[in-house]
Amino acid sequence: MSSIFLLFASIASLIPLGNSMTVTAHVKDDEGRPVSNATVKVWTDKSRYGGWAKSSQYDYYTGITDANGTAKISFACYVAYFEGCAYSDRHYREDCGYIEVKHIGHADWSATLTEHSKDISFTLRRKKNPTSLCYAKRFLRLPKHSGEFGFDLLMNDWIEPYGEGKTADFYVQREASPTNSKVTVNSGIVFRGEGNGAYIRKKVKTTSDFKTDYEANTNEIYQAALPLRHYPAPNAPMYTFSSIVKDDEYAVLRTRVKKDAKGEIVNANYSAMLGAVYIDESFDWLIYVFNPTPNDPNLERDIEKSIDLEKAKWERRHPKKRKNRKRRQPVSPPPNDTNLEPKR
Repeated sequence: MSSIFLLFASIASLIPLGNSMTVTAHVKDDEGRPVSNATVKVWTDKSRYGGWAKSSQYDYYTGITDANGTAKISFACYVAYFEGCAYSDRHYREDCGYIEVKHIGHADWSATLTEHSKDISFTLRRKKNPTSLCYAKRFLRLPKHSGEFGFDLLMNDWIEPYGEGKTADFYVQREASPTNSKVTVNSGIVFRGEGNGAYIRKKVKTTSDFKTDYEANTNEIYQAALPLRHYPAPNAPMYTFSSIVKDDEYAVLRTRVKKDAKGEIVNANYSAMLGAVYIDESFDWLIYVFNPTPNDPNLERDIEKSIDLEKAKWERRHPKKRKNRKRRQPVSPPPNDTNLEPKR
């Protein structure tokens, strides 16, 4: 009898487990210490039609890390991949991207898993001192094809007479081709005044939005100009890219510097501008953060408390719309109204 039981057990061990998956997540901080009580999420498509899935067709599964920073999550995986993330109140969120799973059949349509466990790891950046900063995204069109234009970081605008800015944190320079104004011959960013300037660093490797150092280095050498740089395109050296700050870089700026009689800095504002930064017919950047507190080098932005300069500028220019803006209240149809035609 026991031999028959062992035979069936050995046969059962050879039967594939279908689409079951167990993920073991290991979470640590940027100093290598395990993060306990962190939330780990994984998600995958509900059906085998993964290539056609909408966001509402994902299944989400959650686990909490133990004292060793480990969490296990078991779920049904009907496609040959899944995604995941980890975060906590004390750390920034980190994503792991697509995790591929060994399988037979089509990865999106008819995947049958041949491996049923995966180990994934997350390294979370700590939240040290997030504070209320000013920030702006996107770009600003140049007032003219060629020339030098002062830019006010706090106002997110050109200085007068081209905009509402009052203080030029730096000057954007562009020289256009005399035969084609869309072609940039030369460009750059110039800082005026002793002590004002910038230095460039590589972005911190993370999937979170916080990709800079926690603070500006006040002892760094701040360059008085950031010129246009030319470099081979990644994976295509026959092409040339041009930018002031590359995609994988950011610039730390020190502006509004004032010095005492001894030449010591008594006032300065610090900010960070993430690349790519380039000047064409517009001045383009990914995002910049500006610390409005003098002499505070903190670059860690509190997302919930920080000031959106683009929104503030819109409200300055449309004060009446801001004052009269009201939320639309839902209108209930009259009782027994069967007319489905939209009201005009």
